[in-house]
Amino acid sequence: MSRQLILHIGLHKTGTSSLQFALFQLRNELQQLGWSYPGLNGSLAHHQLRRDLAMQKTSGVVSKFREYVLNSGFQNFIISSEGFDVFTPDQIRATRDFFKGLGLETKVIYFIRNQADMLESSIAGTKNFKTLARSEADTIERIKSRFPWKLYTCHQQWSDYFGGSNVFVEIYEHHRDTVSRFFEVAQIGINKSSIRSIKELGSKNVSVNHDAAFASREIIRQLHQQGVSTLHIESVVMPLLREIGPKLEIESLENRMSLISSSLRSNMEHLFQQENQMFSKRIKELPPQYFSFSRNVRTEPANPESYQQTLMQELVNANALKGH
Repeated sequence: MSRQLILHIGLHKTGTSSLQFALFQLRNELQQLGWSYPGLNGSLAHHQLRRDLAMQKTSGVVSKFREYVLNSGFQNFIISSEGFDVFTPDQIRATRDFFKGLGLETKVIYFIRNQADMLESSIAGTKNFKTLARSEADTIERIKSRFPWKLYTCHQQWSDYFGGSNVFVEIYEHHRDTVSRFFEVAQIGINKSSIRSIKELGSKNVSVNHDAAFASREIIRQLHQQGVSTLHIESVVMPLLREIGPKLEIESLENRMSLISSSLRSNMEHLFQQENQMFSKRIKELPPQYFSFSRNVRTEPANPESYQQTLMQELVNANALKGH
């Protein structure tokens, strides 16, 4: 009997953490259906396995996974790490050869998202907070250097090595159930009530909301003008924002401002125009709006002055500016 592998490669900012949380919590039910989501190093996802495969290591977690596949008694496996989406062609080929050597028939699944939304999500996350202090030119260069933004390039490379019929792309949206959709594509019959119970546990990353991020961006600019170092900003401002961020929630999602300017959104559209056109032609069943930036651009926050004043007062109260 052939062994099967579902390889979830991301993309970044498409609900990967929530999906990995669900997969980890549903391990027992998956095993009853003949699928294993291995806990190779005690984490929810398989980032270390992905890192070792990128380095083409044969020891460590790679060796542990090999032994698990050969000796666990399971025939079907699920691996998830959004870091796979930045693999080079050589790394993809080596990964394919490794899985093939274990007798695994691999199905690759990933989710896509409008690149402007992906960038906004990155900015809103505290772990990417330092990007707020960068210029738009620096931001564009950062985007150019990373594969997850290049939808066609990513899809083409994984299809070239694993076969186009074995690479499945889905759309990520906040209001859609990413976990259920993943199991549908993977053709794994997890009970929907089990999925609902997992979602009730909560699996979202903790990050500041858009309003707090917008206000803090303005504060960061002010602090830079005062000569405060980026290191000090990250060590003092970020923890503070995590604490006070919930206080800045707004009543209506419709009032959320855009964290990227209309000029940057326009630059992104130009940057990815050819890539997205090729991708939309290759993946004809996907709606074209996910490869364009025609949505209304919200350039003004609901009340930026109050958010900035609140955050600045909190910073002063925390003595964040003392000695600077």
